[in-house]
Amino acid sequence: MLLSNKNKRLKLTRQPPLISMQIKQEHKASYFLLALLIVSSLVANIIAPRLFMGFNYLLGSIPVLLVLRLYGTGWGLLTGIIAASWTYVLFGHPYAMVWLTAEPLFIGIVINRTRLNNMVLVNTLYWPLIGIPLLWFFFKFVMHLPLVGTLPAALMFWIIGITNSLIATIILQITPLHRIAGTPEESRLISIRQAIFSMMMALVVIPAIIVMIINGRAILHRNEKNIIDILHMAADNYSHSIHLILDPVRLLLKSDELDGFPDSYSKSIGIIGIWTIGQSGTAKPRYWKYSPAFNPLRFKAGQIVTDQPGIPDSVAVRDPNASRLVLLQRDYLRNHLTLIQKQTVNIWATLLDSEGSIISTTNPNIADQTRYAPRDFGEPRAIKQDIYQILPPMPTYITLWSRVQKSWYSFETTADEQLGWTWIIETPFAPFQKHLLQQQTYALLILLALCLTALAVSLKVSRRFSTSILGLAETTTGLASRVENDLPLEWPDSRLEEVALLTMNFKGVASALRSRFKELRRSHDMMEENVYTRTAELHAAKEQAERVYRLVPSGLFAVDRECKIIIWNKKAEEITGYSANEALGQSCLIFSKEPCSSSCRLYNGSMVPAENIECTIRSKDGRELTVSKNIDYLIDSSSNIIGGIETFEDITEKKELENKLRQSQKMETIGTLAGGIAHDFNNLLGAILGYAEIAREDVGIDRDSVRNSLNQVINAGNRAKDLVRQILAFSRQTEMQLIPVQPAVIIKEAIGLLRSSLPTTIEIQQDIDPDAGFILADPTQIHQILINLCTNSFHALEITGGIVTISLKKKCYSEEDLLTQPEIQPGQFVQLSVRDNGPGIPLDIRDRIFDPYFTTKETGKGTGMGLAITHGIVKSYGGFITCESDIGVGTVFDIYLPSLSQDIAPENDETTIISGRNERILVVDDEPLLLEMNKTMLEKLGYSVTVSKTSPEALASFKAQPDAFDLVITDQTMPEMTGFDLARHILQIRPDIPIILCTGYSSIISEENAKALGIKGFAHKPLNMRDLSVIIRKVLNGGNEVNI
Repeated sequence: MLLSNKNKRLKLTRQPPLISMQIKQEHKASYFLLALLIVSSLVANIIAPRLFMGFNYLLGSIPVLLVLRLYGTGWGLLTGIIAASWTYVLFGHPYAMVWLTAEPLFIGIVINRTRLNNMVLVNTLYWPLIGIPLLWFFFKFVMHLPLVGTLPAALMFWIIGITNSLIATIILQITPLHRIAGTPEESRLISIRQAIFSMMMALVVIPAIIVMIINGRAILHRNEKNIIDILHMAADNYSHSIHLILDPVRLLLKSDELDGFPDSYSKSIGIIGIWTIGQSGTAKPRYWKYSPAFNPLRFKAGQIVTDQPGIPDSVAVRDPNASRLVLLQRDYLRNHLTLIQKQTVNIWATLLDSEGSIISTTNPNIADQTRYAPRDFGEPRAIKQDIYQILPPMPTYITLWSRVQKSWYSFETTADEQLGWTWIIETPFAPFQKHLLQQQTYALLILLALCLTALAVSLKVSRRFSTSILGLAETTTGLASRVENDLPLEWPDSRLEEVALLTMNFKGVASALRSRFKELRRSHDMMEENVYTRTAELHAAKEQAERVYRLVPSGLFAVDRECKIIIWNKKAEEITGYSANEALGQSCLIFSKEPCSSSCRLYNGSMVPAENIECTIRSKDGRELTVSKNIDYLIDSSSNIIGGIETFEDITEKKELENKLRQSQKMETIGTLAGGIAHDFNNLLGAILGYAEIAREDVGIDRDSVRNSLNQVINAGNRAKDLVRQILAFSRQTEMQLIPVQPAVIIKEAIGLLRSSLPTTIEIQQDIDPDAGFILADPTQIHQILINLCTNSFHALEITGGIVTISLKKKCYSEEDLLTQPEIQPGQFVQLSVRDNGPGIPLDIRDRIFDPYFTTKETGKGTGMGLAITHGIVKSYGGFITCESDIGVGTVFDIYLPSLSQDIAPENDETTIISGRNERILVVDDEPLLLEMNKTMLEKLGYSVTVSKTSPEALASFKAQPDAFDLVITDQTMPEMTGFDLARHILQIRPDIPIILCTGYSSIISEENAKALGIKGFAHKPLNMRDLSVIIRKVLNGGNEVNI
């Protein structure tokens, strides 16, 4: 909306785009209003009231203009198209859609792109500039209509456009449609000039339109009444004339002396034949010169006689008694009607018989018809009883006005009741229409002149009344700024009392503002001086704070209310790798792994200030760092939270050391636990191995199958014994013993165990050289090496499946071959290779695979110790391990172990058992199962055995008969008294008695302790029969101390 005063304009709203279809408010009511207005535009045109014949008052543009102002030009154009579509049905041609659709488009563009905001004025300009030229073009050159029909149509559309735009403007001013549609507040403002203009226009135009409608209806009514009177008068004339013909004929039919009438008389009244009808139903001709075979009785009274050979067309007439019949010639009737037609103007008469056949007509349009019903020749419109206006069917794209021009009025009345004849009296509408259009054109010109005059007067008066108000508005716009800058104020001089009062009040306000501004300037100068001083102090304090931030040994940063970093010290740069330029202004999420950093969550209220919080952050180079941080609020002088502050330290290395320490403590705990388990497990293994050997000796040589099974039990038990020893060695509870072993045998045995535990998707292929030689190693550790390497391959293939290839072969390396392994001596090696075709090991972690606790497996699938243990075992044997891996191809681990210079033949356990000589042995053990097994085994070896379940019982037995025993075998771990204490007491009684101390595991006693006490033998459980026989014999023979 633009307000103007003396060529100055004050903009109150922003100009909308050229064509907009934006609905301003996402609101159900807005959508409903839009839909309602669109539907209303179409319905308003459908029910358009008729002004006069061929012209209707189109109300549809009112909703169209409402949509245009409320929702933009785009929606207005769409609504205009929908509303104008009905004119095709109403007027019979589509051309009205062109100028009716162009109307909202023109108004929208002009209002949006010019200073004209008066919809009535813009619409008034549209019709003479665009609308009427378009209408004239289509009427003149497309539909070829005369000016007499074009002029009233143009005037009518022009007046309707002015009136509808005025009605739409008033509706927008007095209804809350703007609020429902959700238009901006400034669009809802109404200028006083617009309000005065609308009011004055409404007072003139709307009554004039009502008068025009009433006058149009009155003119049409008078015209139709005139036509009705003419039709009735013509009907009376034609009815009188037909009776002039029929009365002589009926007189002749009533006459008793037909012979008295000469032929010349009959011919003069159109009669071509007379018949007398007898009682027997026969007809006797009295006046007939045509075919004697003609039977007139076939025709009813009043019926046409036609298509009879040699007989002229005629009409049958009978007397009331049906005793006589006359044929009346049709040409006589036609000639008579023609004479009457010449005496009338624009009147058509048609005489029909009782069956609707044409007897005679003066209507040139139906001269070649035999039957006639006016309603069959067009669309009837009832005017009055028996009087219709017939609108002829017309081709497409013809105006309703043209159709009305070609219509006619039809009046149907009785011509003769006895004969059943009917008159159709008709008159064309065209002669009446010309006069009617002239009257309507004059009325429209007067109304248009009245509208234009009202428009000009309204603009002038509204401008005059609003000038002073607009002047006051312009003067008071930015009043404070003008007064502050001492700019001149132009106050309007108005005779309106209200405006004068407002001007006086604003002058008072301006004067008060001047005084206030003077005080403010003085205060402002004082404040500027204080601010300058305070700013210098704050600047110094800021520099001091920044120095403190830089010197803080921890990383420090702060965030504002939007979680943007505002402080970033030097230590934070060193820890994260982000410089201050990179971090400042960024979200703290650039280095935080969490959804929101602690500082942000602190500000959001989901965390309280806290200290020593541990979390993980991400450095610039992608490393994950563990930090310990403290967080707190940032507050302003009013104690309002304005952000968060955080200090943090990198404790990644510290956490790694803590993890290693915890792992070491865990391994120490595992070692302690392993010792306890080993004692009990060795006792069980002792019983298993012992009884298995006893059973093997008992079955004899002939039971090979049983011996083989027992051999497998013994082998498994020995492997379990070695496993316990390895567990103790791993937990540093005992030392491993390296012996010459043939790795080919161990590898094949391990592969057999592996096959049963693998899924079918993983295949094991082997290439084992049985002559690969011997190495100095612990068999269980070789077994463990292969299991560790294969386990890694199985994890790599568990999803996709694949092949694991295990190979063992000899290798010889010189010094040149071992340049990358300077600590390895050249010579013969045994190469163990484990290869898989899995995904491979990424290059960035390949250097860390042998680190303790490093693993890429998920929790529960690995500890990270497998390759570290393997690497440690290989290094302890004087060998080395290598790894090669290609992404997408696979991985191979190669282990090189020094080979012994010569092969060593394995021992034959079965050939080394040494029998006893009935020596007396005291056996002490708290495990009844082991005690009974040892007694049986020793007796089979040829010894005399005494057993004791407790140490006190054994000591009592020995005290009672010290010389009754040649040897004492005791367990170490027993309740009440250990084996070591028992041995000390026994040696105090008899120092020369040989004692063998057995232990499954003991962290208290060692070989050195036993030797110092005088114990001759020290053995680890479980003992097989061979080992037991050997150590007993060596102790009894007085040899050196023996350890098994």
